[in-house]
Amino acid sequence: MRHARLSSSMLVTVYGATDAVKASVLPIRRCRVATEGLPALMFHSLTPLGAGRFLIAGGRGSPHAPSSKFFLLTLKYEDTVTCSADHLSKSHCLRNAVHLWTELEMCGDPFIARWRHTASVMSSQQLGDCDFKVIIFGGRTNDSVLDDTVEVDIKGKVITKLENKGDVPCARHSHSAAEHTDQDIIISGGLSESETVLSDIYCLRVKDCHGKRWALWKKFDLGPPIEPRYSHTSHVYREFLLLVGGVQMRGSGAGGLTVININSHLARSFELPVSYGYALFLVVYFQSRCWICRCVVRRNLFFFTSTQASC
Repeated sequence: MRHARLSSSMLVTVYGATDAVKASVLPIRRCRVATEGLPALMFHSLTPLGAGRFLIAGGRGSPHAPSSKFFLLTLKYEDTVTCSADHLSKSHCLRNAVHLWTELEMCGDPFIARWRHTASVMSSQQLGDCDFKVIIFGGRTNDSVLDDTVEVDIKGKVITKLENKGDVPCARHSHSAAEHTDQDIIISGGLSESETVLSDIYCLRVKDCHGKRWALWKKFDLGPPIEPRYSHTSHVYREFLLLVGGVQMRGSGAGGLTVININSHLARSFELPVSYGYALFLVVYFQSRCWICRCVVRRNLFFFTSTQASC
């Protein structure tokens, strides 16, 4: 197979009943691109904005061709088809999807072309249905690793570089970000400028004082310490932060699952099976919060459920 960077789009639709821990994945289909202009990129970010809209930021075509552009993707369906639970895998359940690409002409502070950064949307409940703010942190360029925090105003098409305050994290790339509450974003792991694998975790909150906005950072005091990792994903479920997969520097190098209580900063880690299968069922008990967090892996798909325990 020829090595190449892609500019095409694909749509994956997942159905299933989480109570029964079932899921059917419909075939991956290429979607018709209604407008031209999206370059072939890798290591860019794709941030959901709601209502079928996504923001694509940065990325690169080659190590010498980084992108500083922003694209708005709007997903529209040409028809509507409903599927019953008995016909999830049949092809007539697929809908004709069209991706509409629009390049955003941004103003404000200069945006450094980068890749392997994170881009997280602030809650629409706080900002309104159409007023989205996306927070971009870190990433790398041709010759450096970044530690800047950038706010992107989607509605106003304005870029603002925020001043970092508090427990400011070091420059990094290949880290992960997860949104928590209406104002907080949690950054975890990554690779430093010296290519050291990181294990630290920070909470970011954007503050507004007398019309000036800045980024306030607070470091998690984890107990016990967790294994460093990069190129992983992170997810917030209630008061838990879940770090999944990625690359670690011990053993096989494959990252497992780490569950962190966001309030108490207590952490517990588990190894995940490398091969496909139905082998894993984990139960994590946080005595301080009396919550049981269950993680079930089925054919390389992750399902997280939670039930309250009696104390």
